[in-house]
Amino acid sequence: WWEGGIDPAVYAQALMHASAGECAERARSGAEQRPRKVLEAAWRATRRARVLGSATICLVALHPSKPELIAANIGDSGFLLLRPAHTASPRLGTLGVAAQGAAPSSPEADGQARYSVAFRSPQQLRSFNAPFQLGLAPDSPEEGGDDRFETPQDAALVRVPIEEGDVVVLATDGLFDNVGEEEVIAVVEASEGEGAQQLATRLAHRAQELSLAREVDSPFAVLAKENDILWGGG
Repeated sequence: WWEGGIDPAVYAQALMHASAGECAERARSGAEQRPRKVLEAAWRATRRARVLGSATICLVALHPSKPELIAANIGDSGFLLLRPAHTASPRLGTLGVAAQGAAPSSPEADGQARYSVAFRSPQQLRSFNAPFQLGLAPDSPEEGGDDRFETPQDAALVRVPIEEGDVVVLATDGLFDNVGEEEVIAVVEASEGEGAQQLATRLAHRAQELSLAREVDSPFAVLAKENDILWGGG
């Protein structure tokens, strides 16, 4: 995008501003906050405005009447659902089904960690380092599809039970490519008693630190090597 003179941040910001506007409108009208519907409305708004660029996106909401988290995800943004280890149940799959072969983490197994990962949202990739994305190019048609990009109909839809004390870490690949699950848990534990903004800032700073590290392989570097690509650090 930079080579074409397009700021890649603009599309992502426009998509989230449109999502926030749709959420506000639904709240005013008393409509349920449904991530898939919000995503569709935001995508249409950015297309009408001819905002150029592309982005991954993950929207989540709490079910209005039962303890459940609902999400719509495009690409490799996503969320981790962290649960206090003493109450951890087997790791859940989409729609709350226990993931095959998964076992509950314990404080002993996690080095006395107070949280374990109860659920991780699925990624959507065309190929390694090529995530699904919503987007619009200068030569995209006014109407109809553009096979370079996905649409909200391609979103992974997730529903997962939640419990009191759970922590949801919602982030882009800027976090997940650089910070492993154990490190995320360590930052969350170090932030107990602080607000959500302080935790988000801590996580962002840690992701930046690890992105510059060359002595430790990041989650992205590990996946790159599994795909026969030589990559070190963050």
